[in-house]
Amino acid sequence: MSKVLFILSGNYGAGKTHFAHQLVGASNTVSLASPIRSDLFRLLLDTRIHSTDQAVKNEIFGEAALKKALAKCKVSKVSKVLLDKFYEDISERDLTQVTIRDILIAWGSAGRRCNKNYWVKRAIKILSELNSSLLAIDDVRFMNEKEVLLKWARKCGDVKVQHYFVGNPDDCYENVDLSLDSDYTINWRNDNDI
Repeated sequence: MSKVLFILSGNYGAGKTHFAHQLVGASNTVSLASPIRSDLFRLLLDTRIHSTDQAVKNEIFGEAALKKALAKCKVSKVSKVLLDKFYEDISERDLTQVTIRDILIAWGSAGRRCNKNYWVKRAIKILSELNSSLLAIDDVRFMNEKEVLLKWARKCGDVKVQHYFVGNPDDCYENVDLSLDSDYTINWRNDNDI
């Protein structure tokens, strides 16, 4: 079956996920953040993540608590390396001010420091399992991620790729190279603009 993969890049809050859902549906949209979330939720034994109480956050995100959770989950050696890198990012922060997004970014950054293609390769595994002719990956933030996706598409042989930059490229602060390298730019404000 011939497939089309929509690669979406753009700034945080630009509407990439919503746009992907409009293009291919939620069930055919993959996020690079999906395996990041999966890893973290597998590690965390407690859902009191929204608490601003320092003791609760230390209990959940403290190094001892995560190492104990990691041992119970019997996750890969890579995850153990990730945990060390995660603590390099998160240990200097006041845990009462840390949000879920901060934690996802720290875990994602730790993975990229271990291997810059770690998350995109995990997302490709998810993409490969989808049985649809229309697919989207909604949060490509770095050129190497786009290059790995293009290489995967070429290897598959039957996957055509279209790259959309979602948002105003003049306001681009994260993805300058991706905005310049995109096939299309979508600057939209609501569903009627799609």
